[in-house]
Amino acid sequence: MSTPGRLFLVPAPLDFGCDTQAPIGDVLPQATLAAAAALTHWICENAKTTRACLKRIGELHPLAAPLQQQQLVELPRDLHKKGDSGTGHDVRALLQPALDGHDMGLMSEAGMPAVADPGASVVRAAHALGLQVVPLVGPSSLLLAMAASGLNGQNFAFVGYLPQDAAQRLQRLRELEALALRTGQAQLFIETPYRNAAMLGALLEGLQGTTQLAISTGLTMADARTRSAPIKGTAPGTADGRAHLEASAKERAELTMIVDMVRNDLGRVARPGGVRAHPRALVRCGDLWHAEQLVEAEGPEGVDALDWVRAAFPPASVTGAPKVRAMELIAALEPEPRGVYTGAIGWLGADGGAHLNVAIRTLVCAGGQARLHVGAGIVAASQPAAEWEETCAKAGAVSASSTNNTRISRAPRSRAARRHGPASRACRPRGGC
Repeated sequence: MSTPGRLFLVPAPLDFGCDTQAPIGDVLPQATLAAAAALTHWICENAKTTRACLKRIGELHPLAAPLQQQQLVELPRDLHKKGDSGTGHDVRALLQPALDGHDMGLMSEAGMPAVADPGASVVRAAHALGLQVVPLVGPSSLLLAMAASGLNGQNFAFVGYLPQDAAQRLQRLRELEALALRTGQAQLFIETPYRNAAMLGALLEGLQGTTQLAISTGLTMADARTRSAPIKGTAPGTADGRAHLEASAKERAELTMIVDMVRNDLGRVARPGGVRAHPRALVRCGDLWHAEQLVEAEGPEGVDALDWVRAAFPPASVTGAPKVRAMELIAALEPEPRGVYTGAIGWLGADGGAHLNVAIRTLVCAGGQARLHVGAGIVAASQPAAEWEETCAKAGAVSASSTNNTRISRAPRSRAARRHGPASRACRPRGGC
């Protein structure tokens, strides 16, 4: 009786379907290439792409058998789309060559087989038959994207593809966002290229502005990119990202609201007709697009920086609208004064100039204690539980890094918007910061 063969899990390059391909020796270790070249029996997602990959391998390591003599069998097609975890498919017959003593390889079209790709049923069957399963080293888009995201690498989940239906997709995104805020668990999913624009639109329209979103494309390729940033008012620096920001009714409405509040604030001091709002513009900032609109004001003789500060602070973007009534509600509902939180930090010059920002997520240390105030923007579409979880998540990083002798005081805050408002006589509200 022959000794059973082994099942090798052979990763494939991530450049399947790409116009250009990275040298296979740059993305697969030599030991993986040598092990794959020694195999002659394969279970694969697609025979054509497996032969193409073997051809590339053969350019560096001689194949044990010519391509025409390689024994390739494809997984059932319905496993490709629906997955093969927990299905009733019996694929043990595909492993007969291994039972006859041949080492076999399992390969998907790109990346690691059986991870976000078909093949799990084959691995389960191999274990059931007592065969040794040998995973080889190679690229996994999920782990590469996770490592490059800056998200929680100690607690994350891969949830596969999201629903294609727009309403169901949006509902699922909000469920995953709420789960991430509640547990701190990063949520990973994938999408096909032809649905990327629709997915990007759903992400930017449906998720909260402070949710951290990471997008990875072209991993292991020369043009590989990963961008990780809060969603608020931003879009990736691509043609699709710019088109979404240009067409987004939500982004336009929010920026219009902020600009209107800025004009009202500056108009308290400006001479009649002295407030001017420039046209909305999309500006490329590194890897992102921002929507911004410059608001300028000209005051009468004798107006100085303090006059502008009195008119502009606190910014309506951290109070709500209508501003005065919102501040009255804040004073009545919030348990203690905000202090420096959502106030101004910066400088006032002897020449009448000023440069100020808005203090949010600012740790104040005094009397042996450290106090951190956090808040979330409340709008008509807000989900109360998710907003509360967001405030806790904002404080989490500082709380985790504090010592045992430092007490962090938490209290929910309510703001009507997240954008930062005017700091001086020339204000540039942006769709993101």
